[in-house]
Amino acid sequence: IKYRARALLATILSVALTLTVAPSSAIASADVTPPELSAVSLASPRTVGPGEKVTFDWTITDASGISNLWFYLTGPEGKQPCACNATITARNGDTYHGTSTITVDTLTWPAGTWNIHSILIQDAAGNYTTLSPSSPALQDTDLSFTVLDSFDIAPAPVIKGKAAVAESLSANLGNWDPEPESLSWQWYRNGQPIEGATNSTYTPAVGDYWALLQVGVTASMDGYTKTTRYS
Repeated sequence: IKYRARALLATILSVALTLTVAPSSAIASADVTPPELSAVSLASPRTVGPGEKVTFDWTITDASGISNLWFYLTGPEGKQPCACNATITARNGDTYHGTSTITVDTLTWPAGTWNIHSILIQDAAGNYTTLSPSSPALQDTDLSFTVLDSFDIAPAPVIKGKAAVAESLSANLGNWDPEPESLSWQWYRNGQPIEGATNSTYTPAVGDYWALLQVGVTASMDGYTKTTRYS
């Protein structure tokens, strides 16, 4: 069962990324204006599960180029650093458009609602800009997202019964933790879904002779990632 460290204070998770945009030394030394974040948005779905990605799109203006960009996120519990990939997707003069992408791992990203705590930008001349949710660029922008939990134990179903035509087969779910609220079943013949075979039992027909039979089960639960396991 996954360990969850319970914290009394809200989590602050630092997501740092480094961008290298090489300006001329003259421009960098002359630049005394902090970088300006003119837009930021959540580009990924607002609900994400383990292994899925959270992506922010942003637009920053600066004369000397962007050197570093940090997102600080608040969450329900726990605290861990997180890998982040950043890409500049377009440039128009001093204006840079890019994305920041983070892969969710519920071992380090506890399930619940996450939001922006602050954003810190550094340009190539060493100027900094720090933004909070009350800053004009963030004030009317909802950057929150929800991380779904995952089942701690999710075994593959086991087929029981005699593998013969007209002999009923049954699928044993196994012990899931926590116990799913709902289940859906699908039987397969040589890797292809069998039409109408959506129960935990299946009786092979003549067409199944010498075929490889398999069953899949999908578990659903509020607040949890929908999970499918195959025999």
